[in-house]
Amino acid sequence: MFEKLGFNDKNFRAKNAAIPVIYYIYHNNLCDSIVKPTYSSAERKTIAQWLILTFIKSVFGGQTDSVLVTMRKVLKECESKAFPAKSLMDAFKNDPARNYSFDDDFIDGLLESQKDSNEAFYILHLMYPNMDYYNQDFHQDHLHPATVFQTPEKLEASIPECDRDFAADSKNWNSIANLQLLNGLMNESKNDTPLKEWANSKGFTNDQLYVKKTTSLDIKDFATFIADRKEVIKKYLKKVVGGIQDEIIETDRLILRHWTESDAESLYEYAQDPDVGPIAGWLVHTSVENSLGVIRNIFNSEECYAICEKTNDIAIGAIELKLNGHTVMTERDDECELGFWIGKPFWGKGYVPEAAKAIINHGFNDLGMSTVWCGYYDGNDKSKRAQEKIGFVYHH
Repeated sequence: MFEKLGFNDKNFRAKNAAIPVIYYIYHNNLCDSIVKPTYSSAERKTIAQWLILTFIKSVFGGQTDSVLVTMRKVLKECESKAFPAKSLMDAFKNDPARNYSFDDDFIDGLLESQKDSNEAFYILHLMYPNMDYYNQDFHQDHLHPATVFQTPEKLEASIPECDRDFAADSKNWNSIANLQLLNGLMNESKNDTPLKEWANSKGFTNDQLYVKKTTSLDIKDFATFIADRKEVIKKYLKKVVGGIQDEIIETDRLILRHWTESDAESLYEYAQDPDVGPIAGWLVHTSVENSLGVIRNIFNSEECYAICEKTNDIAIGAIELKLNGHTVMTERDDECELGFWIGKPFWGKGYVPEAAKAIINHGFNDLGMSTVWCGYYDGNDKSKRAQEKIGFVYHH
């Protein structure tokens, strides 16, 4: 199981960290189901993130008997079958040596982690949690090619003189701020291609590269690129550490979780129906590969969730809070737009209102939204009725 999460003998640095996971599996009778493809991908992601944070903070450094006792107590008292990552972290919040707090100075140090180090792997794993780490070979890749910084002639030709010392420092060009994860084939094809050219050819957005929308990908702007990317990654890491279970929203019958590449087949199953997409403003999906591209490039925003029945964790629809910059309905940071659809076999079950009320509460209570907007295309009476059931009132 740990190999499926992307770990090996080198990066699984504290073997005792496996004990709480094994106890959780045994205590919840998951020995058979957890290794099957049908097991919740969101739960696997939570376990992987908890392990990574545990390794980064060296929670199992030194004598670990008391650590294991505390963790076993948390696991025994947990009433939910979900892996209690947040509770395990909270149990050590008052321990000065083993807490999971990540202050700015600590994160700044992590962002200087060098290529191919364990620390670099941990941070990149957190940044790219939906990769298929078991079936693909992933490489740590320089966004701006390393040859620019290792060759004096290229450095002089590419970087303004005022920024050359900064660019030549390995803490900048060879660290997390200039690294990404790519599968082996894509890494080989990228090779020394300039970042701006490569991103354009692959259709990657700045969001996917963990930089601001206004950040230049041109090599001459390397210093600004690194500063902006550090800021974005730091914000992301704080969100992960702040509560890795908060990314799963539960209702009576449903789980809302982030999309993963393994959802491509179920997405295609429902999104190929001509009665679903066009009336909501998007094209019918034409293949599993088409659906995989949507997961990678559209359903990858931080507040886009797959709607799943609790009984099987299969994606049957999508729901999203579209934040400022991703919607035309508002230009305010404290307002967002609700978007949703669900597969035709699940129409009439009340799933959309149930999911929508939960994600709206998340928007108000966790994201600090003051207003949530929603809209529908002319003729989409089903969406209109669903919005009325949710509680939306016509505005314009």
